[in-house]
Amino acid sequence: MKNCILLTLMFLLISCAPAPKAPTMAIAQTLDVNSATKQNTSPTNNISANANLEMIGRVLVYTSNSVYIANSDGSTPVLIHAVESPLTMLSLSPDGTKFAYFQGNYVYIQDVKTRNIKPLNQKIIGSIGGELRWSHDGTKIVLSCSTVDEPASSGSICLIDVNSGQIEILIREKDLMSARSPYTTYFIELEDWSRDDSKIIFTYFSPSEKGQKQDFEIYIYDMPSKTIRKILDSKKQDVITQIGSVAISPDNKTLLLSGNDTDSSFQLFQIDLGVNILSQLTRSVIYSFSNPVWGSNSSYFYAYVKQNTPSPKGGAAILDMTGNIVSFLNIKGAVVEWIK
Repeated sequence: MKNCILLTLMFLLISCAPAPKAPTMAIAQTLDVNSATKQNTSPTNNISANANLEMIGRVLVYTSNSVYIANSDGSTPVLIHAVESPLTMLSLSPDGTKFAYFQGNYVYIQDVKTRNIKPLNQKIIGSIGGELRWSHDGTKIVLSCSTVDEPASSGSICLIDVNSGQIEILIREKDLMSARSPYTTYFIELEDWSRDDSKIIFTYFSPSEKGQKQDFEIYIYDMPSKTIRKILDSKKQDVITQIGSVAISPDNKTLLLSGNDTDSSFQLFQIDLGVNILSQLTRSVIYSFSNPVWGSNSSYFYAYVKQNTPSPKGGAAILDMTGNIVSFLNIKGAVVEWIK
């Protein structure tokens, strides 16, 4: 939930050299998103006994003190990184050989086999948090950041070359041309990078107090055309009061969203990108849902599910596209990424 900033954005000193000129970007007109709420008739508090899902690949699992890689069902977890302090951005390369994480103004790359760790960037960078993602060929990393040359208080979306450490600014606040209040602080945060590297998902939001409707926008940046498309404007819908995280499906047709609904419950939503229809996927008084992560295909996903009880218990679960819980994973922590 973006009611607080996970990492303090470092307000870096402006270099004496002139900042590089921003590339010209075409931005699609704001699309009206219908706030049609999908009534989930299947009870999300029941666990489906069987599901015909293609459960292949592996998952990256994050706990308070460890990072594991496990089978797609959570079995056979293998420790790859011990956490000394909380990590808000972490990702495993598509081939599973390199573990990347952000800490103390640096992106670090750890060799999973040798455990050797080295910093990626040469100059310090700041970040408000969000996600960190590898390109499908393992040569690039994208994240929210602010650099010495681009010390934007709102942050930017940065692309880092894994071999050279060179940083390219892809998206800046001025590229959005958003009609937001100049007296309110907004932040740009990376949400996801499609598995074919063609689309970057990010949010532009202002932190808000719990119980207040948040001001946010969801965008897709198209890598081949270098254009930006606004997908959702919070002011044009009444379904989500506060946004959590956003993930794009493997076929690039659907966005999964976590956020507070009108009952102040953390639930899951989806956007059909073909028709831009926003609908509520889960509606449960027993569970709260967060951190959706797509599985091997677009028919199922992982989410962190927590019981709404005085002594809440939570765990990673697999859900189908009707919002039903297929099964819980027999592992502590949250699934943060699917790996081929």
